[in-house]
Amino acid sequence: MLWFVWLVIAGIVVVGILLVVRRARPPAAPKQSPLLERTVFDLQLGDIVQYFETDWVVEGWLTYRQDGFSWCKYLLQDGERIRWLSVEEDDVVRVAWLAPTKALSFEREP
Repeated sequence: MLWFVWLVIAGIVVVGILLVVRRARPPAAPKQSPLLERTVFDLQLGDIVQYFETDWVVEGWLTYRQDGFSWCKYLLQDGERIRWLSVEEDDVVRVAWLAPTKALSFEREP
């Protein structure tokens, strides 16, 4: 009977040590997926586009579809500045860097 009491005490001590060691160990870092290389065809929100040594953050995008063709325009932002990155693939790939302007005027013809 005495050996049983010692066995229970030893078990409690072992479990206690395991709990202390587990709590003292930092949690395992979550597994990171491999870095995916993006292209202008599959940018996602939060991606960084570097253009002339400036980092632009993808804040949104528009996808246009017409007659079986589709093309995208990505909204990019660097602080207060915004630009649009237009990507179109037909027979060739066309990439355009667009800046908003207020310098246009429209006049009505009489």
